[in-house]
Amino acid sequence: MTALADVSSLESVLHSMARGLPALLDASVKGLCILVGAGILAVMLRKASAARRHLVWAMAMVSLLAVPVLSCALPSWRVLPN
Repeated sequence: MTALADVSSLESVLHSMARGLPALLDASVKGLCILVGAGILAVMLRKASAARRHLVWAMAMVSLLAVPVLSCALPSWRVLPN
């Protein structure tokens, strides 16, 4: 009886993971874009003061925290039809 309960609980865990996977992948891609953009900007500001480069990286970190919240709160854009 416990083996059957373990299988059903495993199936429910896998099902919930499959539902959250697209959102996790979406947030990961957006976060990568933010970090790449901040890295490029930091390289461009190589001769600028350390305070400016720090500001770039700090804003990138704040943006990374805001991405999952804004992804859930704002409507999604559909570029290609399903």
